Parts: sequence; structure tokens; C-alpha cells
Amino acid sequence: MLPIRRTLDGESVAVNAALLCHLAGAAHVTTIDRTERLVSTARTRLAEAGFKPSVLRTDGQDGCPDRVPFDRIIATCSVRRIPRAWLDQCAPGGLIVAPIADALGGGAGARLTKLPDGRAVGRFLHQPAAFMPLRSADEPGPPAPGPGAGGRTTAAGSRVLDDHGFSFWAGLHLGPTVVRCGSTLHDPADGSVAYVQDDTVLVSGPRDLWQLIEAAHRSWLDHNRPRREWFTVEAGPEGLLVGYTAPDGSSTRWSS
Repeated sequence: MLPIRRTLDGESVAVNAALLCHLAGAAHVTTIDRTERLVSTARTRLAEAGFKPSVLRTDGQDGCPDRVPFDRIIATCSVRRIPRAWLDQCAPGGLIVAPIADALGGGAGARLTKLPDGRAVGRFLHQPAAFMPLRSADEPGPPAPGPGAGGRTTAAGSRVLDDHGFSFWAGLHLGPTVVRCGSTLHDPADGSVAYVQDDTVLVSGPRDLWQLIEAAHRSWLDHNRPRREWFTVEAGPEGLLVGYTAPDGSSTRWSS
């Protein structure tokens, strides 16, 4: 058995909770979801497997303050930032594993260690990790307006975003307010829109969002296609700070 006192498995299904019960003992596992049907089904299936962890219906963003501190917090939903409650409820030295969503609809798993000062630091994992978003944390924004008339050609066509390595890099360069919906990039903060189809781009608003993608693609190639596990991540009450140090020693940081 692993030396884990308590584990919080956020927005999970029964199979994940069962695995944690096997590792840590059911008395030390709390699994939560906001949907009554999923919570009820999880309780039934876990009981059938011989496990009786704490299965609660609550908002995953709030964690479970009644059972703190947790040595492990595992999220099976994606977040743009680590919720403050998760940082507060994780014991110093404990681990937070969560998929961090990017602006392009993808994401990367992050493994962070809680520090005594309340922050959590770590690195991204190699494999992409695209999970459904934590719904309470990502309320739907206004729909993207249509792109403008006309268009231009681009060497960085729509397929560049299919590369998970590049889409991670590009998401950092787009900033925290840009969102992607299919072939459209939209920044609700200023109304900028870019629609790309193959190698044709239509844009509207004060900024050409696809120029950001083109510039990010050039810099990604210039940096020899950096892998996501080379990036550090720091989570605090103010948000996320992602860092990358190139082989020449130069460092870049992005906040969200």
C-alpha cells in the first residue's frame, strides 16, 4: 500500500475511485462529482466491487473542505488554472495532478508538488491530456462573431494546430482570453476573430489572431520544437506561471 493518508479524486468515475481505493484504502479516498446520476452510479458500482469511499455530490472547484488535508488531488476534468481550494486543501509536500486546458481546446497533464508557502510547482507530462472542462470554472462566453470578408493565404495552414506539440506552444502565445471553436479563434476581450480553412484565413476585429499563430509556429521551429515536458508550471492564488528554459540558457515565462 502506498503511504497516502487521504486522496481527493475530482469529477471522476467509479473506475478511478476503485483504483485509488485499491492503492490507498477506501477510508482514505474521497471522490466527487456535481451530477447526481454519476454520483449514485459510482456509489453502487464501488459497493459492488467491495469499496466504500466517500462519494459526494458537490462542485469540484470547491474540493472537499470537510476532509482536508489531502495528500493527493487528482482531477479528471480540465482547468485553465488550479482552483484556489485545491491549493489550500492539499497538504504541504502533497501532489496535484490535473489536465491544464489551453486556448486551442487541447491540454497537458501537470504534476505539481505543494510547497509550504501555499504554491504548487512542477512540470507538464509528455502525453496530451484533453478532458471535459470543469464546468463551474468555465462558464460559456459570448458566441464568436463571423469573420470579415476577403481573406489571405498563410503558410501555417489549419493543420498546424493538429500537432499536439505545437498547439501547446501556440496556446501559451495566444494568451488566456483567446478561445478556439472548430476552425475559429475568438478573443471575447476585444472581439478579434480569425477563421482558417486549409491555407486561407479570414480575420476581423482589432487584431489578426492568426498572425499570432504564424509567429508562434516560426518561434516553435526556431526553438527546435520544444516538448511539453520541458516546461515548468507554478500554480498560486494569482494563477498559473509556465516557464521554459532554452538550451542557450534564455528563459521565457507565460502567465494565465
